[in-house]
Amino acid sequence: MKRILFSLLVLLTSLSACANGKKSEDNKSTIQSSPTPFKAGYKIDVKIKNITPGSDLILANYLGDKPYLRDSAKVNEKGIATFSGKDTLERGIYMVLLPGKSYFEIIVSNNNHFSIETDTTTSDYYEKMVVTNSVENQRFIEYNKYLQVKGKAMQTATDQAAKQAIDKEVKEYKKNYIETNPHDLLSNILRMMEEPTIPDAPKDLKPEEVKKWQYNYYVAHYWDNVDFKESGLVRTPGGIFQGILDRFFDKVLSQDSDTLIKYIDNILVKVEGDRELQRFVIWHLTRKYETSKVMCHDGVFAHIAKQTYCKGKAFWADSALTNKICEKAEKITYTACKAKVPDLRL
Repeated sequence: MKRILFSLLVLLTSLSACANGKKSEDNKSTIQSSPTPFKAGYKIDVKIKNITPGSDLILANYLGDKPYLRDSAKVNEKGIATFSGKDTLERGIYMVLLPGKSYFEIIVSNNNHFSIETDTTTSDYYEKMVVTNSVENQRFIEYNKYLQVKGKAMQTATDQAAKQAIDKEVKEYKKNYIETNPHDLLSNILRMMEEPTIPDAPKDLKPEEVKKWQYNYYVAHYWDNVDFKESGLVRTPGGIFQGILDRFFDKVLSQDSDTLIKYIDNILVKVEGDRELQRFVIWHLTRKYETSKVMCHDGVFAHIAKQTYCKGKAFWADSALTNKICEKAEKITYTACKAKVPDLRL
């Protein structure tokens, strides 16, 4: 079972809030946009050689599986554009979009004040990139350079043995990066993408019991490599965390509502240690099952709503939204699959 690959070249599909396709009223989401991120001061100078003064640069952050516009700046006569604001940028991988829709990515972690210099004469912006006042971004640049080299080597490899050797080298490089820089945001992302290793099943099991044992082990250890105190996991290219979350609930688990509710309750406990992850998971799963067309998933939505929005855990939602969601959940409670109908008193 392989998780989605971490690509630093995610296509820019939108820089505005996610717009939903038309749905039937029964499946229309009460939640119309992403939760508003926490705010707080930043200053990022971006110097681009050979760029036209007056050009606009855009700073965007990923959230879930889409990028969102965060800031914009004009290039001055010295080729410098400055992104700045009084609110601290949240941890995550951000995109700097240049004219012509070319872009590069940067790490935003604990340091919100740094500078970047690169050159437009090369298609690989990391090749000549220099970062000041951000050690983590310097490591991020070296990581990208390494991937570029190995990516080209993989393309020119002529046999399977050579490709396997390159793949082994890359895995070893990532492993060493994590061990050397355990607290880096990139390390937490790379670690999150690693599958749990399933050990050999107990020898006393019957052949037909082995697969069940392996499955149960996999489910129990699915989240072992995820640091639920790392808020930056929700801001990754391609929605890596969202993809891992959706895969668990869509592909790994049975779609029986009782099973989903059991593991949703588990994940809600796990994310209580970080408000960013908690907010994203509550928002995403509520929206996911509110709009689902799968039978009995309306009951899953009602359960999530009652355990989160109706208990004051959706701290970003105003009273109007909270009341609307809770009223909808209450109505569904008596019509959903396996619902207990109240006794009629004559």
